[in-house]
Amino acid sequence: MKPKPRPRHLLAVIILAGVASSYGYLAVMDDRLSTSQVHVATAALKNEDKGLFENDSVYGQRELWRLTSPAFLAVLQLTLVPTGFADPILPFRALVGALAMLQLGAMYSLLYRQTSSWSISVLVAIMSSAVLHTLGQWYWGVGSLGSITPAAMCCAMVPAVLLAYLKQENSWRLILVFAFIGLMGNIHLIAAINLGLVLAIVFLIRKRMAISAWPMALACIMACGLCAMPYAIYTIALLNNIANQAQTATALATTETALATKTNVMYPQIFSSLLSWALYLL
Repeated sequence: MKPKPRPRHLLAVIILAGVASSYGYLAVMDDRLSTSQVHVATAALKNEDKGLFENDSVYGQRELWRLTSPAFLAVLQLTLVPTGFADPILPFRALVGALAMLQLGAMYSLLYRQTSSWSISVLVAIMSSAVLHTLGQWYWGVGSLGSITPAAMCCAMVPAVLLAYLKQENSWRLILVFAFIGLMGNIHLIAAINLGLVLAIVFLIRKRMAISAWPMALACIMACGLCAMPYAIYTIALLNNIANQAQTATALATTETALATKTNVMYPQIFSSLLSWALYLL
């Protein structure tokens, strides 16, 4: 009988670390930021110096720039503050290798659990890191400088979340998995809620829509929503503050500015973004 191949996890980690390092090196040589990254970097500078861009429609008096996730801005400041905000691109470059390694390692673990083949898991994990753009300006993959956004940080965590889901699917600890998804919502609300909704639906389908599965599904959704509440409340309060600013902007002007900058913070846009994944079912 042919012996079962031994897993070579150490070799796999070395290969994946080499790939992540190469992504980091290419990011150092690159200087092209996406539109979303420009908005985030500008918000980080504005957060440090409130006197910047006073006459700008987005980064001026209306404070729309504050809609950028404070949690993600805090991550950027880990690099910006020690360097005196000298290079706004530096935090994105620093995150490329780290997020790529997080996604690659978690994807490898997820694939190995399903295939029991270290070589196939390494190959598919590397392939899955390719940046692929989809409908509605969404994309999957972490590896290029332009891919580092709040949504990408959540995407890098998805394989680890799926692995935890599979391990805890029949345990009460599944609620903790959804609670973590909710915490991800403080980085990017729509990406996290999308993931929570999809996994809740998957859970019910795998349980054949049994009545006994609904309480757990509802508990998971509630845990997800509760942990995402800080950023949700912050966003709602900020929008109310912007709307109530005296004679600085009309509601129409604020709406037009948000649409121009693709800031999906109002109900119709949020609803559209939350359900964009449903288009793939058609």
